Amino acid sequence: MRRPIPLSLLLLVLSCLACLAEEPALIRMGDHWRYWRTDVDSPAPHSNWLENRFDDTRWPLAMSGLVLPEEEPRLASAAAPKPFKAFLRRQFKISDLKSVHSLVLQVEHETGFTAYLNGTEIARHRGAGVRYPTAAERAAGMEDPEVHPAILDVSEFIPSLEQGDNVLALEAAGSGENLSPITAAASLVVNFPRGPFLANITTNSATLVWRTGAGSAAAGSSFVEYGLTDALGSLYTNGTPVTEHVATL
Repeated sequence: MRRPIPLSLLLLVLSCLACLAEEPALIRMGDHWRYWRTDVDSPAPHSNWLENRFDDTRWPLAMSGLVLPEEEPRLASAAAPKPFKAFLRRQFKISDLKSVHSLVLQVEHETGFTAYLNGTEIARHRGAGVRYPTAAERAAGMEDPEVHPAILDVSEFIPSLEQGDNVLALEAAGSGENLSPITAAASLVVNFPRGPFLANITTNSATLVWRTGAGSAAAGSSFVEYGLTDALGSLYTNGTPVTEHVATL
């Protein structure tokens, strides 16, 4: 049985969205991407599809985001899922290249992806990004799949950015379970502050992400207090010293 997001989490969402409104997000979750789909064994549509100056105007356009069967049961097909491979492109602009000091990539995916910035590979992730409930979990009342986005600091690739037009390209594998035409969603944020921002929000959970600085001296444990009312009462802790904190509430 689904439970609504606790009031305190809703308040947290509102406060974080206010922070994100001031963030220089180059690409946001839900933006429209150009895409090309092929069979899993087919080659890339063109040798330079991931380059900045590739002409993708003939590619279809779709809003990014995973549309899972449990979220839209009316769209589910009785046919067996057919795996595929997707090539995705999203263009963006940099107005002041000298002002870019950090770069964070977040990708929601099904079974892994490779990311390219203006033709340069900046990230490669393998492994499941979505976990569907087992039969036993469904019987116990678990309805929603778990989405585990990859959140990566790709600041070392800032030299790959260009003044003016740029492109982020993704190559991703699709299981066929996702009902969206594409199989990934991504955000790219420059000068990511110390936090926090929310990701992977469902009807009864949310993932809180923040940074406490760079280098081992800035590492610390993770601590979040939350609850069903303003009195809070629930606590998330992780004693491992890190600078990139991820807490699923």
